[in-house]
Amino acid sequence: MGALIPSIESIPMDKSFQITALLDEIFIGSTPILIMVEPKSTAILNIQLAEDRSAKTWSKHINYLTSNRDIEINNTVSDQGTGLLTGIKDSLIGVHRQPDTFHALSHRLGDFVRIFRAKAYGSIASEYEREEVCLSRIKPKSI
Repeated sequence: MGALIPSIESIPMDKSFQITALLDEIFIGSTPILIMVEPKSTAILNIQLAEDRSAKTWSKHINYLTSNRDIEINNTVSDQGTGLLTGIKDSLIGVHRQPDTFHALSHRLGDFVRIFRAKAYGSIASEYEREEVCLSRIKPKSI
């Protein structure tokens, strides 16, 4: 059924408009699908099955939308992927970018988990050392 839908849908526009673009990738197995969405309407601006997530691939993905169209991207929201960040930097010079909340929080929470886990295991190891010292100092009573 999906084969009946054209691969590119173009909507004629009378004027140019500015948008915020959300950029991310999803995967089919290990193959990335690059996706760009407008957050207010949740319209998919561009979606592409890609060979990789390199900066060059992201730049082409972004430039496809902005070239020969009356769309200006004035803000982007994305995760911290290196190819994605470089692609935004190369294609959208001077455009503001902010991290998405999900990735920003999950990465920060992951940092806290790593820190607290290391402290907990360090404390446990320290207690085992203290136990060994205490047990080595106890002398059995002679009868």
